[in-house]
Amino acid sequence: MEVALYKNKQVLDTNHKKIGLRTIYLIREKDAIGDGVGFKFNFNGHDVFMKGGNYIPPDMLMPRVTEEIYRSTI
Repeated sequence: MEVALYKNKQVLDTNHKKIGLRTIYLIREKDAIGDGVGFKFNFNGHDVFMKGGNYIPPDMLMPRVTEEIYRSTI
């Protein structure tokens, strides 16, 4: 696996690490409220926290979106 940290298109740091994935499980459980189903992944016997987000484009016609709009959204 390789991870790189960028700032203004310049690489600030990189890290290389060999990993071995023997087992990957998707575990679905009721959430704290009880009316939904949460999920988590388990890699090699260890639960891994993953957080995600959804991006909704500000306009269906991409040329109308300015850099300022992207910056304020992201």
